[in-house]
Amino acid sequence: MRNIIKNLGSITLLTCLSLILLTGCSRKSQLKLAIEMANKQCPMSIGTTGEISSITFDGTDVIYNLLMNEDYLDLDALGKNTDAMKSAVMVMFKNPKGEIKSMLEMVVDTKSGIRLIYKGKSTGKEVECRLDTEELKRILNQKGTEKESERQKLEELVNVTNVSCPMTIDEATILNK
Repeated sequence: MRNIIKNLGSITLLTCLSLILLTGCSRKSQLKLAIEMANKQCPMSIGTTGEISSITFDGTDVIYNLLMNEDYLDLDALGKNTDAMKSAVMVMFKNPKGEIKSMLEMVVDTKSGIRLIYKGKSTGKEVECRLDTEELKRILNQKGTEKESERQKLEELVNVTNVSCPMTIDEATILNK
């Protein structure tokens, strides 16, 4: 009797471990774990413009919540010019390397998207940008040199900044373009 109970316990344990391993091997599970690990590093500074306050996965999209300094980014203007915002985000992911490339590949493999939610630190206004699976595939499949990629990133940064213009820099300075 004792051997039967011992064997049943062993079989049950082996079955549970097998199910855990099978579940743990799915790409969605891997993505969820990677996002949970990245979220533990939040908040992450993105310079004077703000910070990534959290990164989550809702089963459909990887969601980046960004807390932005509205002195450097006009959320109302971005909300009205979503094409410029999407273009800038797509260029920022261009030529991904290392962990970012692996994460993008997992997002594509799970047929998920990426959603960025920009929230103003002072006003609480929110603006969203979403990249679907096909857009992420295009980003991963784009070829180009590091120099070309950095130039495009700079151009898009200028474009997004221009969307926010005119911008008061200090009492004596206004950035028009």
